Amino acid sequence: MLIEVTHTPVTEKGREIVQGASSDYPYTAMIVDLNQYDGHATPWCWHEHYEVGFVVRGTVTLCTQR
Repeated sequence: MLIEVTHTPVTEKGREIVQGASSDYPYTAMIVDLNQYDGHATPWCWHEHYEVGFVVRGTVTLCTQR
């Protein structure tokens, strides 16, 4: 399943609500264009699965709140 994502939904505690994944099929692939996000950024969040990111074009700066 390939999902085009335009925002990162998170709970009040900062846990990402992973779109497309379920306990029956705990995998998902997402296409993310940060230019579509407010501020061209996504919030720092966490979840219980591994995440691998690939930059296809341009650069990405990773920042945390600390």
